[in-house]
Amino acid sequence: MGSSLHDENHNFKTELQHLHFALYNFSFVSVDTKFPGWLRQTPRFGSDDVRYADMKYNIDKTRLVQLGLTLSDGNRGVLKTWEFKFAFDLGKESYNKDFVRFLKKNGIDFDKLRSDGINWDEFWHEFAALLPRHRNLTWVTFHGS
Repeated sequence: MGSSLHDENHNFKTELQHLHFALYNFSFVSVDTKFPGWLRQTPRFGSDDVRYADMKYNIDKTRLVQLGLTLSDGNRGVLKTWEFKFAFDLGKESYNKDFVRFLKKNGIDFDKLRSDGINWDEFWHEFAALLPRHRNLTWVTFHGS
């Protein structure tokens, strides 16, 4: 099956319901995230403690821009991809200027996110409510740091 993208604030609750029902038959969830870049760079040969501290700093200081979820059945059957784009105001949020320039070049419209992005707290409340109904999910990431 092909993929379909959904990223509008006005229908994210409807799309979460579609996701919820699809998870009964497609239990492999591939995750893609877009953050506004690293604020603190880890030295190439940094210790595990330094890597953890830098990652924690970056996660604590930045907000998620986009969450992509693709469902598949584990047998090469791909159902669909959802992209949820969150409210993000470059005037208020911490970000890496070079990385935001990269995101803009690749289609992220920060003006639209400021006015039309999904409220993170509302999204998380809805998303967290549906996850316990699906205990046998396999989470797949392309970069699992």
